[in-house]
Amino acid sequence: MRSTVIPLPFRDAIENGRIQKFEYCSELFWKYVRSCLQSEGKEVPNSPRGTLKESLARGFLHEAEYAAGMQIYVDRNACSHIYRQEIMPLILGRLPTHLALMQAVLDRVPAAETD
Repeated sequence: MRSTVIPLPFRDAIENGRIQKFEYCSELFWKYVRSCLQSEGKEVPNSPRGTLKESLARGFLHEAEYAAGMQIYVDRNACSHIYRQEIMPLILGRLPTHLALMQAVLDRVPAAETD
């Protein structure tokens, strides 16, 4: 089987796309979880940190997962606000872990009620 080498400009575009998708998904994740908590009548701060804390209190997020949940938003902020090329490979390497955590939490939250 022949190994395919992706030219640098294409690899860079693919990695940038993965980072951008992560940014969108992390935003949608905390906002969806927040809406689920609010539909249960919970008062939830309008921030990822507040949403994670309330998710922990409600049992949607386990104690052992809290630090990993916060890492999602540290990484998102690093991508969105403090762009440093040298940390991008580290964040790209953590994307599968971030995805697994988001999926696990979403499996635990009841669906948000829509009007």
